[in-house]
Amino acid sequence: MRVSVILLALRAVLGMTKGARRVAGRVTRCLAGTAALIVLVLGPGSTAPLGPDRPATDTTSLSQHPARLLVPTAATTAAGRHSSRRAGSDLPAATAGPVSRSAAGPDEHHLPTATVTGPDGMPWQVLAGWSDPVQWPRRGTVVSATVTGARTRLTEQAWVHLPGAYFATTGSGPLGGARELPVTVVFTGYPGHEDNLITRQHYPQVAADAVTAGTLTPTVLVMLSPSVDHPWDTECTDIPHGPQAFTFDAEDVPDAVAARFGLHPDAYAAIGDSTGGYCAAKLESLDPGRFTAAASLSGYYRPATDPSTRGVFTDTGLRERNDLGWRLLHLPVPPVALLLATARDETGADGWATDREWFDLTRAPMTTDQLTLDHGGHNSAAWAREIPYALSWIADHLPHAPTTTAPVPAGATLTHHTDVDRRSAPPATRHTTGHR
Repeated sequence: MRVSVILLALRAVLGMTKGARRVAGRVTRCLAGTAALIVLVLGPGSTAPLGPDRPATDTTSLSQHPARLLVPTAATTAAGRHSSRRAGSDLPAATAGPVSRSAAGPDEHHLPTATVTGPDGMPWQVLAGWSDPVQWPRRGTVVSATVTGARTRLTEQAWVHLPGAYFATTGSGPLGGARELPVTVVFTGYPGHEDNLITRQHYPQVAADAVTAGTLTPTVLVMLSPSVDHPWDTECTDIPHGPQAFTFDAEDVPDAVAARFGLHPDAYAAIGDSTGGYCAAKLESLDPGRFTAAASLSGYYRPATDPSTRGVFTDTGLRERNDLGWRLLHLPVPPVALLLATARDETGADGWATDREWFDLTRAPMTTDQLTLDHGGHNSAAWAREIPYALSWIADHLPHAPTTTAPVPAGATLTHHTDVDRRSAPPATRHTTGHR
């Protein structure tokens, strides 16, 4: 019995790491011969039966969210999320590599911080070694922040990159520096960890370099995971009788960050990979009054329906309201800008074919571009190639655009169209390819 329990537990972990779906069955079969040895080493009292209880580190009671956490079965693990939604090659490693929230927990930063006095006279926990206060007016800094929603009471850890302009000796703020800055919310995938946005995708470094090069307007980056009630994958959705994840991401996070740092943002945007790409596009789709530009890197437009979402999208109305394709077909199209990015050889529900379906659904007044890498995959290496252009593209679609746009990545193409393009151009030439 204990052997079966361990196999189920290991399988559940593999199921939550989307990149492992293809090898889950193979690995589990290999573990069958060693599970008994694990029990012997750990001792007869070291295992516990699986059930709906949350991990010991999660103090939220299931009575608040009655939907039961489902353990992936062999069938659902093999089928995968839309057959393929996953975290790609970004899997936890024993000695190196990205941090996974399934291992790290929802409320921990693992990068070192240092305590310094901020310009408001308060102690700040900043990313150690990234910049010191003397460098802030040029390079900016990265601050660790705990975001608690005034509306939802949800709490999430975030990294906030404040650009050098924030620390200028003169400006609109009471302590000097620019405060009317655009804010871009940056999401990881599921079950990603916000540390990876710094160590694997290098958002603060890319932003600082782009500001210096003139391809990005100084921008505040709020970097966090979309998993506000980990391990429940809410898909950034206001769940009936459950966590109000969309309200947290769309309203609580921007308001809390603005209040914490004395900001008066002049624009909002979002960017993310995989599930984070879906969430980024969802912010502008459902709240176009605030979020007017977004970039989805290897994202998808239908909410996931695998066990990590706990069956909530079996409700037809909830599923349709959170299906960005359904909204484009049945509701007024918002006047926003959307960049879709993926690699031509990426397959599955968050691959190139899905991007093209999504691309073809959009119409005026929405502006949509598709960035296609020659090759890549569902991983941080591919997204790191896309991010410099994506951040610049977003800035180009906000007020106070930069003086120039970053070049399209080497080996990539950019496809741009409007509703007029698709209605008037013949099928073979209806899309224009190249740098806009």
